[in-house]
Amino acid sequence: MDTKRQIVYSPYLNLKDRETFKIGKVEIWNFSKKSEEYITDTNLRQQIQSILQMNKIGKQPIDDIGVVSIGDKDFRRFNESELIEIHFARLILFISFLAEHNIDYKDLNVGHRMATSENFDIVI
Repeated sequence: MDTKRQIVYSPYLNLKDRETFKIGKVEIWNFSKKSEEYITDTNLRQQIQSILQMNKIGKQPIDDIGVVSIGDKDFRRFNESELIEIHFARLILFISFLAEHNIDYKDLNVGHRMATSENFDIVI
């Protein structure tokens, strides 16, 4: 059995109270809220948690990181067509955010509500 695994996640997506959502075949799920349900292997869950906790804002680990899955939550290596689907899901998220947040604000704090494509980066 191939023991090599891959995790794909978006550290700055910050899903807050959202547990999961899908864009086409791509599911993005909140590690903090769904890891016990989706990852039954305790050792694997702790290993992934250790990896995700390396992502920090200041000195604090980032909470509610979005983990990417297609189909089973098996952390297999995605093939090229799956990586393309993930890329398109990322673009859809970014464009959706722009449409809601980066348009037509004119107050002094407008810069605090804006996002760049880096907010939707995917880490493999």
